[in-house]
Amino acid sequence: MPEVREGRTCGECTACCYTHSVGPTKPDLFAPCSHCKPSPGAGCAIYGSHPIGCQKYRCMWLSMPGFPEEMRPDRFGVVMDVHADAELPLPLLILWQFIPGRLQSENGRSFVSKMTASENYIVMCLYGPSDIEFFFPSAVSEAERESNVTRICALFTGNTVKVA
Repeated sequence: MPEVREGRTCGECTACCYTHSVGPTKPDLFAPCSHCKPSPGAGCAIYGSHPIGCQKYRCMWLSMPGFPEEMRPDRFGVVMDVHADAELPLPLLILWQFIPGRLQSENGRSFVSKMTASENYIVMCLYGPSDIEFFFPSAVSEAERESNVTRICALFTGNTVKVA
């Protein structure tokens, strides 16, 4: 489990409570957790006894140096994770859009372009539960892109997906 960067806490941010699934407590992606208090930023009603998956989760903003305050998920509108898999040529940067339209905005597209151009990540933008877009560094061939998308979809959904 990644460590929390010194001086960082979730605070009022509850973005991952909407974007992520944590088993039987909250099985659906992009649906609010039943324990999330109704007012945005009000936190978790069962904090302290919340599910172990929630307790262990660390977004990139919490765990990686270099992310400014304005990129906290509830402010940026996007929850970021990195997933490494031995069968993928690069780590997968997962961008879970929390506020509709944020990844399609000028700032969002600029961030996606910068992360893709770094040649360090395959970028997966999740705009909603069934709206996904992939961005690959130029070094990844078309054939590799198709097999990587199939692999990534199998990892996250348990299904294979045909790439058009």
